[in-house]
Amino acid sequence: MSQIKRKKRRKSRSSALPVIIGALVLMILFAIVALIVIPESKNDPQIPASEPDRSLRNFLGKDGKMRGVWIATVSNINFPSAQGLSKDTLQSELDSILALCKEEGLNTVLFQARPCSDALYDSHLFPTSKYLSGTQGEAADGNFDPLGYLTEKAHAMNIAVFAWINPLRVTTNSKAVLSPDNPASLHPEWCIEYGGKTWYDPGIPEVRKLVADGVYEVVTGYDVDGVIFDDYFYPYPEDGLTFDDDNSYEKYGGDKKLGDWRRENVNDMIRQCHEAVRKADTGAWFGVSPFGIWQNDSGFNGGSDTHGLNAYTDIYCDALEWIESGTVDFISPQIYWNFESAPAPYATLVDWWKNAVDGTPVQLYISHAAYRVSEWDKDEMTKQIEYAREKGCHGSIFYGYKAITDNENGVMDAIAKVYG
Repeated sequence: MSQIKRKKRRKSRSSALPVIIGALVLMILFAIVALIVIPESKNDPQIPASEPDRSLRNFLGKDGKMRGVWIATVSNINFPSAQGLSKDTLQSELDSILALCKEEGLNTVLFQARPCSDALYDSHLFPTSKYLSGTQGEAADGNFDPLGYLTEKAHAMNIAVFAWINPLRVTTNSKAVLSPDNPASLHPEWCIEYGGKTWYDPGIPEVRKLVADGVYEVVTGYDVDGVIFDDYFYPYPEDGLTFDDDNSYEKYGGDKKLGDWRRENVNDMIRQCHEAVRKADTGAWFGVSPFGIWQNDSGFNGGSDTHGLNAYTDIYCDALEWIESGTVDFISPQIYWNFESAPAPYATLVDWWKNAVDGTPVQLYISHAAYRVSEWDKDEMTKQIEYAREKGCHGSIFYGYKAITDNENGVMDAIAKVYG
């Protein structure tokens, strides 16, 4: 009897073995599938830096086109209206900006978060801007943080926010008082006086790193949708003046020609800033709004059919290099001329820039001179916006917030007509 029972138990074990093996195989297969289809946490530090979220949080609307406005803080041009305002007043002014955007169909605010070597946000690298508090380095009333407040409020209204940064301007006046903790105060050897202003020397590697670190600080500290630089790099040339970067050129220039070396410095700074944004892995974009003329056509350089100051040789900016190397996610040339401009016709430049980005992932937004509308025909701005659309540009950005709020020459009506 006991032998029979043992045989039955052996038979039971042997018949269950295939079931156990099958279950183990299924478990292994499920684990493999899970590893393939279930994404890792975005917070995993092993995940490589992401490409920018091309939907921009879907803030750009059904057509995917940016409709932006520049908000200048330098010299209190647009915000704040004065220095040393109360927290409530500062909030109210930002609320008014967002209300106008909503009313006019604008979906992006490009807020000048760092007009000089200062900050209108909570920074560990740059002191609080005097344009905010009245004295550089002193906090605003109630420790008010304009960029933080604006970003939170704008997103609640489905409006994107880009942090607009001027990377190299230290002051707009060489006699301006800097706070002791300003990087320019700590490192005066990084600075050059030119044209009554103070500038950081981009030929110094530590300066380029400081700019990139500042970008990283913004995109990791704030839920911004992007970072944008304007057209100020090496200063615009002034008759009889020389940008005295002889020391850095002698130390770092090697055998390069001065112009080539300066362009390489700017290119390296742009590359580092783009890498900083990607490293932050936030989905934010990085781009530049360069002067509207890259180069005038010489017959062999591929420039535009224009006849004016150009960014390549005058301020050492090579936007084509940024586009071709992929160190910008978008470009927004400042085409601040009208269709009838003899030296730089609007349509000629739009066509040239559109051709420059074709075949690349770089987005093209046209920056328009709303501040010049009183000089032009009343329907000029409408025609400009529509022309950019017809050419397949990804949107328009308007410089001249006050002209829009005052509806100069019907510019607000023109914007509302196209976007309403």
